[in-house]
Amino acid sequence: MESGVIALLSAVFGGIGVKLAEGFLFNKNRKLDEASAIRLELREEVKSMRALIKELSDDLDAWKNKYYNLLDEHNALRAEYSELKEKHEGLEKEVVRLRAEVATKRDN
Repeated sequence: MESGVIALLSAVFGGIGVKLAEGFLFNKNRKLDEASAIRLELREEVKSMRALIKELSDDLDAWKNKYYNLLDEHNALRAEYSELKEKHEGLEKEVVRLRAEVATKRDN
């Protein structure tokens, strides 16, 4: 009977040992699977962030080009304005001179 009890206890403890080993291995595999899933998720997130950075960088370059084009246009218009203002002032002086000349001739 002792050998039967020993066999029964050996079977029970052996079964428990096998289940513990399976649980340990399953838990280890599950942790590895979770880690792999997290790494994959992070890779995808990094990939999408890089795409977003590229898109924003391209947008920034486009806006910089628009800014510099408008700045060049603005500077050209300011230069043209200064030139036209000088011509206008010169014409005003010419008009004043001619009015004075006409008034002088009228008085004579």
